[in-house]
Amino acid sequence: MKYCLVLTFLLLSLSAFGQSVGGSDTAMIRNMSMDDYKKLTASHKLIIVIFGAIWCGPCKKVNPIMDRLAAKYKLKLYHIDVDDNRELAKAMTAIELPMIIFYRDGKALMTHLGENSEERFEKLLKEQL
Repeated sequence: MKYCLVLTFLLLSLSAFGQSVGGSDTAMIRNMSMDDYKKLTASHKLIIVIFGAIWCGPCKKVNPIMDRLAAKYKLKLYHIDVDDNRELAKAMTAIELPMIIFYRDGKALMTHLGENSEERFEKLLKEQL
């Protein structure tokens, strides 16, 4: 019974990070170089990048919100696990999680640290559209 509870907890933790909701264009990124990151963020359209971790409590709250908003506005959303991308996280100074960055044309338009309400995130998103 104890092992079932531990397994259930682990599965729930993993599913809360990097899960695609409602057909949004999301992807979990592992082992990404800075050059690959620059190519990823060079899109002419607005994209969202979230630096987080599967063990991060605020990330588990923010990820489903951002997944829903990405689906609603048909945006690309990339989840970058800081544990799988230590060098990139260090280079981007991702010291507070989640770190959400809105990009267009390779330029960071805005960075938000920590969690917030869905309404506040939607307002921040609309300001970047």
